[in-house]
Amino acid sequence: MKKSEDINLLSEFIQRIYAAVITPDDIISVLDDIRTLIDAPYSSFQAENIDTQHLRFAHLLGYNNQAITSYADYYVSCDPWTKLAYARNLLDQGFSDSNKLLKYNDYKNTEFYSDWGSQHNVVHAIGTGFRIDSGYLLKITFQRGKMQGAFSEDTERFLNLLRPHFAQFVRLSPLFSEQQRQNQYLTDILQQLARPVMVLDRTLRLIDINRQGQQWLAGQKHIVVKQDQLSCPDTRQHSELLRAVNWACSAKGKAGKTIHSQISLGQGSHEENIWIIPLSLLPDQEKPELAMLVARKPLASTTPLQLRFGLSARQAELCLLLLQGNSLEDCARDMNIAFSTARNTMIACFQKLKVSSQVQLIHCLLTDIHL
Repeated sequence: MKKSEDINLLSEFIQRIYAAVITPDDIISVLDDIRTLIDAPYSSFQAENIDTQHLRFAHLLGYNNQAITSYADYYVSCDPWTKLAYARNLLDQGFSDSNKLLKYNDYKNTEFYSDWGSQHNVVHAIGTGFRIDSGYLLKITFQRGKMQGAFSEDTERFLNLLRPHFAQFVRLSPLFSEQQRQNQYLTDILQQLARPVMVLDRTLRLIDINRQGQQWLAGQKHIVVKQDQLSCPDTRQHSELLRAVNWACSAKGKAGKTIHSQISLGQGSHEENIWIIPLSLLPDQEKPELAMLVARKPLASTTPLQLRFGLSARQAELCLLLLQGNSLEDCARDMNIAFSTARNTMIACFQKLKVSSQVQLIHCLLTDIHL
C-alpha cells in the first residue's frame, strides 16, 4: 500500500504532530520517524532569516558532528533550493522535490554543492517552509544521497497530506507563539510613540511602522518605501542609511546602555536628522538584528503661517514650536536639526516678520494671526 493511501499511518503521524504542541521537543522524534519511513538518511528542522541569513535554530538529524558544524557555519539560506524557491515565491508552499526546482547537473555547479553537499552526499531533497515572523522561515526538509535517487510522487503526496498539520503545529506551538507575542508587543509599543518610528532589518525591509511613521513617509521625497523596502533616491544618502542600519543590526552594547547613530537625509530646507537605534526583540540575543528609524515629531499644520508671512515650511515649524513655549534648543531637538540651523532659521523669521528678537517674534505671531 502506498504511504499516501495508508489512513492508519497518516492518522498516527497527525496525532503525534498535535501532541507535540504540548511537548514541542517531540516534533524532532516525529521527523526522525518520517525520515526513516521515506528512506531519507538526513532531515532538518530549522528557522532562518532569508534576508540576513541568520540561523535562529537548527535540528539536523542523521548528520555527523562535522557536518552539523559546517552546515551552521555555511548558513543554510545559501542552499540553492531555498534561493530558487525565494525567487519564485514558493517558500511557504507544499513539499516539493528539489529536482523540480533545480536539475542535478545544475545543482553540481553550485557553490553549495562544491562546499558542502558533495562532502556529505546531499544530492536530493524534499522540503517545505512556513513563514513565522519578521522575515524568518521555518524549513522542514529531508535529504538523500545520489544513489538513492529522487523522492517519489507518493512520498511527496504523503508529506503534503501532513503539511496542514505541521502548519497548525507552527501556529499553536510555544516554540513560535512567544516570538509572535514579542512582535505584537512591539507593534503595540510603536503605536504609543509620538514620533514617527519604523523598524527595519539590515536590508532596509520594513518590519513594522506606527501611524506617525506612515504619515511622515507619505510626505517625504528623500526616503520612499516600495513593496516594504525603504530606499533613498539619493545614492549617497541611501548608502549612508544602509550602513547605519547594518551597524545598528550588528551593534553590541552593554546591558542598559543606549547606543545609536544619527544621519541626515534630504537637502537644504528639507534636510533633517534621523536617529538609528538597535532593537532586540529577545533579551538573550547577542546581536539586535533589527533597527529602529526615528524621525521628528509631527507638528500642527504650518499652512496658516506660511501663507500669512511667506515663511518656508521649516521656518513655520520653528515658529509653531516657539509659540508652544519651547526654547530654541528644544526646537532644534524636536525638529531633528542642529542648534546652529535652528538659530539661522529663527534669524530668517526675524527678517520676514521685521522683528529683532525672539520675544518680538512670538508677540508678532500671537497678535497678528489667530492660531
